[in-house]
Amino acid sequence: MTLILKIIFYIVAMIALWFWTGKFAGEKATGDKPANPISPMRIALIAVALSLGSGLLQPQSGPGKTSIGYFLDSFYLLERQDDSWAPMKMAIEQLKNEPSKGLYSELFFSQKVKFQYPTTSLILWDLIQRITRIPWSVYFKLTNLLSWSLLLASGLVSGLLLRNAWYKATGSKRTESRLEIWSYLCVSMGVGFFFYPLSASLCFGQIQTTLSFFAISSLLAWQTGHKKLAGILIGLCCTFKPQWIVALIWGVFRKEFGFAGMVVLVFGLFGIWGGILYGFFQYFDYLPAVQHMSRHGETYWPNQSINGLMNRLFENGNTLVFQGQSFAPYNLVIHIVTLSFAVLCLGVIFLKGRGKPQSEFDFSLVLLTLTIVSPIAWEHHYGLLLGLFAVIFPWCLANRPLGKFTPWALVLIWVLSCQNFPFLKMFPTSPMNLMMSHLFFTGVFLFGIFAFKKEKPNSAAIPEAPASI
Repeated sequence: MTLILKIIFYIVAMIALWFWTGKFAGEKATGDKPANPISPMRIALIAVALSLGSGLLQPQSGPGKTSIGYFLDSFYLLERQDDSWAPMKMAIEQLKNEPSKGLYSELFFSQKVKFQYPTTSLILWDLIQRITRIPWSVYFKLTNLLSWSLLLASGLVSGLLLRNAWYKATGSKRTESRLEIWSYLCVSMGVGFFFYPLSASLCFGQIQTTLSFFAISSLLAWQTGHKKLAGILIGLCCTFKPQWIVALIWGVFRKEFGFAGMVVLVFGLFGIWGGILYGFFQYFDYLPAVQHMSRHGETYWPNQSINGLMNRLFENGNTLVFQGQSFAPYNLVIHIVTLSFAVLCLGVIFLKGRGKPQSEFDFSLVLLTLTIVSPIAWEHHYGLLLGLFAVIFPWCLANRPLGKFTPWALVLIWVLSCQNFPFLKMFPTSPMNLMMSHLFFTGVFLFGIFAFKKEKPNSAAIPEAPASI
């Protein structure tokens, strides 16, 4: 199909979608109140259409695939293991074979295997395999099938977030038929499958698919008032990403003690459990590995962080080829910029909203900040953006923080985050280099909206969102 035919087909499909979803629109016209042409269903369908369109219409030259390619791969790449499962398996076997040796001294530094998680991340994965004695090849398939299910669940949870946020932003709720509800749920799951960071995570064999589900689910828990459940989910995330303990500190500062207590309980139990299983000394052995990663970072283009951007601008390493046994060369300027950016963003989340109830917007800002300030934030780490968009898009459409340009800005940041752009990698040393960090720029843009959002004068009277569908 030629590009012109693709464009024509896409435009016709978009028009058909708009009219077909007319009956799923928001409020009907009542008195002097005009009909609202937007609804959660239309937002979700437009998201799918933009994902498909930006994938079909862009040039396909260059490394990587669009979300459509990863969507197709997800149905048969169930043996993929190289990104998370294989290093986790190697870490487990190293601990079994030489339990008295430091895991990271041996595996990370000596063998140059980029196993970047603490030993708490191995507990459940290890114990299930020990109990069932399933061969690793079968185990990889089962974990990928689980990830496949959790990707669908991430889309579904994001749909619930969007629906609740929409009713909260518009101040009203319309009656929906069973057909409308089921149609919306199916479309929501489709949004997840065509969201590039999530679909790529699934196809890489990444534990991050599970972590994204936990993070998005914690947003729904917070939005619906179940803050202790949010704490449990964030505690589970901390077992893989100890730096997320910042969320605990934030919770204590904001007197969200139910949330903070659950984070302490879950992370503490796993910490003790991991220490008994593998040795508490492994935690101290992990610290040099963390320091090494934070000092060096990665230049490879999927590193969507300020560190990755600076490394590429300084041409400090290979932009297009992943260095499986090394990190970017140390650069003092890049290190200082990375730390300064982290301090600035963390300062915002601790200074913003003091003395006020912490809404889902405040909690979203914390989760977003923990992602964008990391020196190594791979593209699949941005899977939680799907939930953040669901929280903030309805508010933006209702409050128009950028005036008449607001809808177009939302379309732009959605396209920049829902897709990989392979053709950009054909220009690694040109100004196009900047656009390789499109997910990072999306994160920074969202950070600005969450950090500096202001309600309209009448928004205080908006009712609480329904807890479920």
